[in-house]
Amino acid sequence: MSDESGTQDTPAGSPEGGPRPEPIRFFGTTWVDHRGGYALRRAGVAAGSLAAAVASCLILRFAYEGLQIADTGSFVTVLV
Repeated sequence: MSDESGTQDTPAGSPEGGPRPEPIRFFGTTWVDHRGGYALRRAGVAAGSLAAAVASCLILRFAYEGLQIADTGSFVTVLV
């Protein structure tokens, strides 16, 4: 076992060729050889992050418009 990562350097049944990669969230180890729906998962993660960015921009816009409608004063305007 490797002292740093807690994984085996050579898994059972594999030649002594070197260390194996650690799995990554959502992708496992398919990023090494791009199998098992890798392209679909990659597109899904990209679309999800884009949707999260758009949603956060809308929330910030609505919050700013709410402050403008409320006419909170100069102190809050300076803070924003």
